[in-house]
Amino acid sequence: MTFSPEMVLSHNPQVIIFCYHGASLLTAEQIKGRIGWEEVAAIKNNRVEFLPDQDIVTRTGPRVVESLELVAKSIHPELFDKQ
Repeated sequence: MTFSPEMVLSHNPQVIIFCYHGASLLTAEQIKGRIGWEEVAAIKNNRVEFLPDQDIVTRTGPRVVESLELVAKSIHPELFDKQ
C-alpha cells in the first residue's frame, strides 16, 4: 500500500516500512530527511525500515510467510534477537 506524505503525517506511525518498488529507489536517509517529518514518531525514534527483497513482500505466493517474518522483524526486532 502506498501512503501520501500527508497520510504519513496525519497517522504519525511508530515504524515506517518501505521496499523498492517502481522506478526510483528511496533510501531510509531520504525518508528521514523529508521536510516537515521531524515530528513523526518513526523518524524521531529512528524506526525507518527497508525490506530488501521486494519480490517477497509485493508478490503473492508461497513465500508469504517469509514476507510476514520480514515485516515482523522490522516492527519488533527485539523478539528475533533472542534466538
